[in-house]
Amino acid sequence: MKGWRLGPCECSSGGDGRRHWAPTQRIPLGGRTVNRFDWRDGCIRIDSCATESIGNRGAVDGRRRLIGVPHIVVGQELDMTQYRHSLSSVLAEAPPSEPVRIRAGLRQRLAYISTLAYGIPPAAWMLFDMAAAAMVVALAYRYSPKAIYVQVQTSYLIFFPCAALLGGLIAGLYERQVCYRLTRLLFATILTSIIAGALLNLYVNLIEYEKIGRWIILLATSLLFAAETLPRLVTYYAHKVHKIRVLLVGDQADSLSLAARLENDRLFDFIGFCSEQRTRYAKDLGEIGQLPDICRRHKIDQIVIASHCTRRADVLDRCFEAAQAGCGLLDEWSFYEEAFEQVAVDHIDASWFFHSKLGVSFRFQAFVKRLMDIVIALFALVLTSWLFPILWFLVRLTSWGPAFYLQTRCGQFGRPFKIYKFRSMTVDAEANGAVWAARNDPRVTPVGYLLRKTRLDELPQLWNVLKGDMSFVGPRPERPELVKEIEKEVPFFSFRHWVRPGLTGLAQIRYQYGATIDDAREKLKYDLYYVKNWSILLDIQIILRTLVTVMKGSR
Repeated sequence: MKGWRLGPCECSSGGDGRRHWAPTQRIPLGGRTVNRFDWRDGCIRIDSCATESIGNRGAVDGRRRLIGVPHIVVGQELDMTQYRHSLSSVLAEAPPSEPVRIRAGLRQRLAYISTLAYGIPPAAWMLFDMAAAAMVVALAYRYSPKAIYVQVQTSYLIFFPCAALLGGLIAGLYERQVCYRLTRLLFATILTSIIAGALLNLYVNLIEYEKIGRWIILLATSLLFAAETLPRLVTYYAHKVHKIRVLLVGDQADSLSLAARLENDRLFDFIGFCSEQRTRYAKDLGEIGQLPDICRRHKIDQIVIASHCTRRADVLDRCFEAAQAGCGLLDEWSFYEEAFEQVAVDHIDASWFFHSKLGVSFRFQAFVKRLMDIVIALFALVLTSWLFPILWFLVRLTSWGPAFYLQTRCGQFGRPFKIYKFRSMTVDAEANGAVWAARNDPRVTPVGYLLRKTRLDELPQLWNVLKGDMSFVGPRPERPELVKEIEKEVPFFSFRHWVRPGLTGLAQIRYQYGATIDDAREKLKYDLYYVKNWSILLDIQIILRTLVTVMKGSR
């Protein structure tokens, strides 16, 4: 089937004229391990199965079972179209590596660290890094061959932690998924240390005019790297040994997409479903009445309740009873936001907005945000003013027409406003109406391609920020014609207009450039998360990450 990877197989023709596929590695499917199957008309017919059963957590060799597939019977024909969410995550997995043998006591301690680290907010990591930076700069002075401990100045104890925090925000060190990917973790800590060390060097030589040994700066940078990396490495290996064990409570049909995402996540270990009635699904662990026993038997860390079950007293009673044994308890919407920093657009209903802090709850922060927008916009206009005549000349030189381009966009609460841009397309680019911009769009001029790549075409929007039409951070504004088209396909799209649109946003640093309805749906997950959770610190983080994106040349 299109888009599904069946893995390494050997094909042979049988006497019946059908092709038989024998996987070179045994494939766990349902309750058996498949040795040979036929593929025809979207169905798999099981011809030969091994006799060994597969346990609740997967095959005996550690591979996972397919969500929602009943136990296999030889000769049975299965319509695989209904299992499209999870087939690719189970069929044709690579041969498992040998499990690492860990003592029971160490495994328990790592499991405790894993569950503890899962609840650490980014702000706690920031405070830890700042305290570590202050300590390492003092140690660098103390153990430098040519410095005396008492010579360390208070300004260094303040500046270096701030430099470390700034470097971490730029490097994306405080994003949730960093601690679960080793390469990203090492890259982020190395980049953070380099930025902090470079800023300390500039501060010492340009502001303090103090001659201190390079050994101090080098030692402070190295110790900062060690202090930031070691606890995160412990967290990384703890999560490798013990993932957060998740149990979904409620209707399986509504939770299949969440289950499939959990199956492929580095942090979570999806254990199974607990539904109202027992089914033949492979990961159906029992009925809701058995929930406390199921949680104890499978050592569940997190219970996730389907949204439609949160109003049922009998289900909540069983969940509260299970939670008393130490399990976390969250509804499906809250878990999705906490785990993936997105809003489950396809699963929420209107009641989600009544439980979200929107509008008046952020009036003071909105005042501070507006003040910050004005200050940064004025500073940026002064800093980039020399670029405006150069860009104006290049646009006029390479294409006929005006250098500036005005376009109507949807602002806060859906109010239209005129957005200013340097023109990056031909004058007649939208002669036939509004059209989605695309990668390698033929309407883009040569200079326009460079402007769009570096986002210099959006420099005039600093004037929109000063006027109050836009903010520095927020959902990107869309054309009214495109908004009407998207609202027909994507639920709750208009709620992204609750805040001012921005020059950049959470979707712009977390999601690739896209110009389709599906892309708009994915971006809305980030936009609604921002609308609900925005803060000054989050705005600063997005602005700094945007600078990195611009320097990388990503659109």
